Amino acid sequence: MLKNIIQDKTKRVFCYLRGVHHFDLFYNIFKDNPDIEFYFHSNFIPVDFYRRSKLYELPNVYFVADLKKFKYKLNGFGAFITTDAQATAPHAYSLELINFFNKMKVPVFELQHGLFQLGLHYYDLPKKEVFHDDSFPTQSFADHLLTYYVQKNAVPGTVIGYPAFTQRPEPYDGEYTLILSNLHWETYDKEEKYQFYKMIFELAVDNPKQTYIWKMHHGEQANSHCNSMIKSLFEIYPSARKNIIFYHENEFLSKSPITELIQKSREVISTVSTVLLDCDICRKKTVTYSCPTVECLIKRMKNPQPFTNLTELKDLLNQPENKFSTGLLQQYDNKSFRKALDQLYKRTALSQQAFLELVLEFKK
Repeated sequence: MLKNIIQDKTKRVFCYLRGVHHFDLFYNIFKDNPDIEFYFHSNFIPVDFYRRSKLYELPNVYFVADLKKFKYKLNGFGAFITTDAQATAPHAYSLELINFFNKMKVPVFELQHGLFQLGLHYYDLPKKEVFHDDSFPTQSFADHLLTYYVQKNAVPGTVIGYPAFTQRPEPYDGEYTLILSNLHWETYDKEEKYQFYKMIFELAVDNPKQTYIWKMHHGEQANSHCNSMIKSLFEIYPSARKNIIFYHENEFLSKSPITELIQKSREVISTVSTVLLDCDICRKKTVTYSCPTVECLIKRMKNPQPFTNLTELKDLLNQPENKFSTGLLQQYDNKSFRKALDQLYKRTALSQQAFLELVLEFKK
C-alpha cells in the first residue's frame, strides 16, 4: 500500500528491546498508542519469536531485524526508547544507538526494566582487584527516564507505572511451586548463590509429591558457575530430578508467558527481580530470598516475605494467608507516558548531507 509523503504526519518511535523478556514490558505502550508507529530492533531476538508473539498482532509495530539496511531511515524518527542506557559493558550495543540519536539531537528515553536498577537504586562496592558491570556508581545516558515509581535521579523523569500492569487476572489456586531466579547477577557471592540453590533442592527432596517449576533468567541458564552448582546438587540430591522441572528445558513450558506461570502457580519462591511486581499483580503467595548482597533492596519493599534459610522458607510457605507485597506496584498510566513523549518528540534538524555523513560512519 502506497502513502502520500506530503500528507504523512505520522509520529515514529524507534525502540531497542534486549530480548523477548521485554515483550510484555513494551506491549501496553505499543498497544495504547495506535497512532504512533513503533519500530523495534534487537540483536538477540530471532524473527520467529516476534512472529509468534502478541506484538506481531499490533498493526503499529514493526520489527527491524537488519539494522545495516535500516540505518539509512533513522532520521525519520522523533524519539528513541531503550532499556539499556546505563554505562555498562552489556549495554554497549544500545549505547551506540544512543550515541547516534544524540548526534542527531533526537530525544532518548530510558525505560526502567528492573524492579531495582543499576544507577537508579544501587551499585556494588568495588573489590580490591575484581570489577564487574555493577561495580562503582554509574549513570544513564538518556535524556529522560520512564520509571515505575517515584525515584531520585539526576536525569529528568516521568513516572508511568509498571507497563505490564493494566489489570489483575482472576484468582487461581495452582498445583505447583514456581521458582524464579536471576543469580547470574555478579553482585551475588558464589556462596549466596549456592545457598539458594541448595535450599530449593532440599525443599524438593523433603516434598517429593510437590512439583517445582524453575524458571531461571536467560543469563543464569548460560552461566557456567550456576550450571556447575546445579549439576553438583543433582549429584548430591538425585531424587530431586523427579519433581524439579526447568522451564527452559521443557518444550511446553518454555512457550508459556511468565505471568501465566505465576498466575497458575500455588506459590512463588523468588530472588529480587522485576517478576516480584508480576507476583504482586497476581496477588500470589510469594517469598523472597534475602542475603547480605540484597539486604538494602529487600528493605525498600513493603512486605517481601524474606527468607535466609530453609527453616524460614518452610515457615513462610506454610503460612495460611498471603502477606506478600512489594509496595512498589503502580498501574501503567499511558497519559503520563504520552505527555512525556509528546513534549520531547523531535525529528532531527540535520541537513541531508550531515545525516549522510553520520550514517556512513555508523558501523551497525
